[in-house]
Amino acid sequence: MQKVQKLTRHFRTARFSSLNTSPEISQNLISQWVSNGNIPFPYSIQHRVNYSIPNDSTTVRVRIERGRQEETHNLEISSLKGILSKISIPNLSCTNLTRALPSPPPPLVIEYSSPNIAKPLHMGHLRSTLTGKYVSRISKFAGHDIKSITFLGDWGTQFGVLHLGIMNKWDKSIPFKEFLHNLNLHQLLNTYVESSKECEASPETSRTSALAYSAELERNFGEDNDANAVWKHTRNLTVSHLKTCYDKLGIQFDEYEAESMYRMGCEATVQALDVLRKTNLLETREDGSAFIRLSEETIVTVLKRDNSSVYLLRDIACGLSRSHRYPDHSHVYVVDAGQGNHFRNLFKILNTIVDKGNEADPKMPFKKYNHVQFGRVTGMSTRSGDYVLLDDVINEGRKLMHERRLKSRNVRNEHDVDVSEELAISGLIIHALKMRKTKDYAFDWDSALTSSGNSGVALQYSLARVRSLNERVTCGVQLSIEEVLEVLVSHANTHMLQLVVCLLNFEDVFWRSYLTLEPCVLVSYAFTLHDRVSRAYSSVKLLDNDDKNLVAACLWVFNTSNNIMKNTLNIIGMEIINKGF
Repeated sequence: MQKVQKLTRHFRTARFSSLNTSPEISQNLISQWVSNGNIPFPYSIQHRVNYSIPNDSTTVRVRIERGRQEETHNLEISSLKGILSKISIPNLSCTNLTRALPSPPPPLVIEYSSPNIAKPLHMGHLRSTLTGKYVSRISKFAGHDIKSITFLGDWGTQFGVLHLGIMNKWDKSIPFKEFLHNLNLHQLLNTYVESSKECEASPETSRTSALAYSAELERNFGEDNDANAVWKHTRNLTVSHLKTCYDKLGIQFDEYEAESMYRMGCEATVQALDVLRKTNLLETREDGSAFIRLSEETIVTVLKRDNSSVYLLRDIACGLSRSHRYPDHSHVYVVDAGQGNHFRNLFKILNTIVDKGNEADPKMPFKKYNHVQFGRVTGMSTRSGDYVLLDDVINEGRKLMHERRLKSRNVRNEHDVDVSEELAISGLIIHALKMRKTKDYAFDWDSALTSSGNSGVALQYSLARVRSLNERVTCGVQLSIEEVLEVLVSHANTHMLQLVVCLLNFEDVFWRSYLTLEPCVLVSYAFTLHDRVSRAYSSVKLLDNDDKNLVAACLWVFNTSNNIMKNTLNIIGMEIINKGF
């Protein structure tokens, strides 16, 4: 896998050329920058800046990597006040970091989640949804203006397959539409699965019938017939289900788009076909179907012989439409790696249209198209083994988490079902994002919901522990950051000092995650921060401690740690539970 995603290639070449990349920076300048925090930092976001503290030392080592070049500087801990003052702000943003993108960074249209209607919704949809949420949040934190879109797969052969299955189950003693509206989403999905198997077993009969039903929907869309009734009922149930799940996951899209908006006869699709003809990309076969020749080896169909559209044509029409609606934006598609060939073909077609735009469409802007890929998920099912709706995933997690909390001796509000659901969602999010996004992984409830080790539940408990500490410990003393550092150095508490250094590494971790679009980089940092907080927490006794300066210094570090953890989890896409549990 390439170390840096396509999205950031443009950032490197077009936006970093004016930054200072001199081979050596003086120790004095580094010391001034660390202490002040407001003077321009002499490194770009592409350079690694890592802080560490040797055991039993009060000196911080700053290691800076610039490609194959590396330099190291040793600083006194007391000089870190400038950086700490910037990252200790509660509502942290990229303006508080010492390094930033040139202003303003380009706006982005980010498409993610984009489930298919009338097909079983599996764990892969959750991974797409969570990965897309992360890409949107980290891009927004870095300063991009974001338009988030989900693109519903509500068109195509699957509706013919579903229609066929419903017809096979139809009780002829009642009207078809009455029978249809009595079917819930689970029943519709099971019907689709059964009908799909039938079409595979009998392609000449069942498959042909399904294709006829889907062609009928495209020819007579909007009319009062059975095909449109199946489409409308299934779509309404699915969209309602999705919105419920999106609300629980803290997701709000700026736009809902759908394939049906780009069906044959729609203005955007008519215009797309016109552009394809003007650019001489569209060729026709003797049977009436149409295709695009991308190379001698690659020919892709865009129109079937019955003049109905295929998925690629609808994506071309959508891409051209978005280019006109958002002329200044780059476009990011967060879709599983299995569709890599589809997006390579799509982007090649769109970029070819851009290259020939003066002939076909003088207003066609230069665009950037990027596919953010992720791997597959296996092992996802409910205990009953049914096909999984996204809501089933959340409900199953809530039940399991609630059972665990009822058995635990160390919980508060153990009967609060909402807390159990929020903890389960936290577990799902971190479990889905803690490994490299292109890696396939097996889902495991026990790993996702464990309250110890590396899990979303453990991270929520880490935040709750510090909140509880503030409720139990007061000292009535306020220290400046410089005084906090002096107190910690005088007590030589290695674990507290290691925690301070961990806080300093947040910025470097953030930019690494941004440049690679890898959420696991931030998740790994959250685990490290959680471990550092736990070790530091165990190393000092703050309750009934007469050393008020030490208590105040430690509380400041713990509260700053919580602030950094909250910002890290917010970028990842995990909501913080603020009630006791």
